[in-house]
Amino acid sequence: MANRYEHLLIEKEGGVAKLILNRPNVLNALSMPLRAELPLALAEIRADREVRVVVLTGAGRAFCAGGDIRSMIENRPSGLAMHRGLKELHRFLLDFVNLDRPTIAMVNGHAAGAGANLALACDVAFASEAAFFTQAFVKIGLVPDAGGMYFLPRAIGLARAKELMFSGRTVDAREAFELGLVNRVVPADQLEAVTLGFARQLAQGATKAMSLMKAVLNRSMNISLEDLLELEAHAQGAACETADFHEGIAAFTEKRDPAFRGA
Repeated sequence: MANRYEHLLIEKEGGVAKLILNRPNVLNALSMPLRAELPLALAEIRADREVRVVVLTGAGRAFCAGGDIRSMIENRPSGLAMHRGLKELHRFLLDFVNLDRPTIAMVNGHAAGAGANLALACDVAFASEAAFFTQAFVKIGLVPDAGGMYFLPRAIGLARAKELMFSGRTVDAREAFELGLVNRVVPADQLEAVTLGFARQLAQGATKAMSLMKAVLNRSMNISLEDLLELEAHAQGAACETADFHEGIAAFTEKRDPAFRGA
């Protein structure tokens, strides 16, 4: 099937969809046309029930350089225009964070500003040894966007998030791992194999249960223990009704590996 998008690529194999930001000549900067395509691409992925895990990455040597600074220089957007321009990205982020399948950031290089925050929006992040991260907004007099002020404090704590955002300093892959920004750091030439191997492992698992876990975990830091326990109970009840649960029990009884279908 021909690619439907000008600034994105979607590749699907073995239950895994790779969503690739495809503006390598400008380090996959988030132009307005690219932002407009993101919700459409995500809707396509969501509609394909064969896709059980999504990997987000960038083409070429960068993950995503964040906002398109060149366009900002040329057009000098007003405050109102900047606010409106973020709406497409917000629409994507809300749908992406709440996607009923695991998401993995494959950070292959430069992840700056909104690009770093796209990685944080994923459930899991793997980074190349060549990757680096920066909340560079302050260096041009802006504030973090793309959910950064939500995701970063939850990942590394409020004080550390403030330090990175106030300073705009660059964090290399090793420090990103130590801070908790990423789950794994691997050699650049192994990043794709390791990330896709993990994605395929998840895709063969009980992804319906993972979806239920994700829905509860995404709310866990904003609710009381009492409310969380109630959500857990509802999720467990829903899990007991799935085909995957029945397959898991059958496989356990028959002493074989389960063949989960994500249903």
